[in-house]
Amino acid sequence: MNDQISSAGLEIANVLVTSPPLHQSWDAVQKQKLQTAADQNAKMALYISETKHSNTIIISFLTSPVTLHDQQPMVSSLTLKDKGFSLFEFLCSKNAPSFSVNELAIEFFKFNHKNLDNLRKE
Repeated sequence: MNDQISSAGLEIANVLVTSPPLHQSWDAVQKQKLQTAADQNAKMALYISETKHSNTIIISFLTSPVTLHDQQPMVSSLTLKDKGFSLFEFLCSKNAPSFSVNELAIEFFKFNHKNLDNLRKE
């Protein structure tokens, strides 16, 4: 039984790794890295790129470089909810009613929320 599960897992992994959407996504990110000259002075910059294929549109994101020092503070989803920022509440489940996210990631998301929301509406 374990051999069947193991071989099925290998087959699925092979299909995923060779799938066109995965390669298209990887190519879009690499292309964006080459095209976008990251501004070292930009704080919390977000570069968004769309790559259209015959049956898909891949949206890739590139951020300005961030230097992390020591351990970054974490923010609880309960704190975010209390502050009226409950956009990540869908990540909670019965077994995991709360989670924590890097504070810098949350600040970045808040800073770019309008751009991301407009993109989602398109």
